[in-house]
Amino acid sequence: MPVIEILSCLGFVYGCFSALRQLDFKKIIAYSSVVHMHLVLFSLFSFNLFGLLGSILLMLSHGLTSSGVFFCLGFLYDRLGTRNILYIKGVFLDAPLYSIFFFYLF
Repeated sequence: MPVIEILSCLGFVYGCFSALRQLDFKKIIAYSSVVHMHLVLFSLFSFNLFGLLGSILLMLSHGLTSSGVFFCLGFLYDRLGTRNILYIKGVFLDAPLYSIFFFYLF
């Protein structure tokens, strides 16, 4: 049990730093999904009722938010033709409701 928890903590930290380095939105979402699953694994191996309930809640919320973020990213890719963060600027000025919805999900 402690080995799995240590490995999931290391994976959590490594996934966070890997997501910070990316410039592609799709890769950022993928790395954040990996980080969420490391957090689920850590809470499952706590062998506690609160850990089990927290992991179930996190899996449900992750399924809803990741599908919504991928939907928003697909919409943005269709409009702009790129997923690079450096080329996506001023979305809040052009589409404020879209950007509020996107950042609420993300």
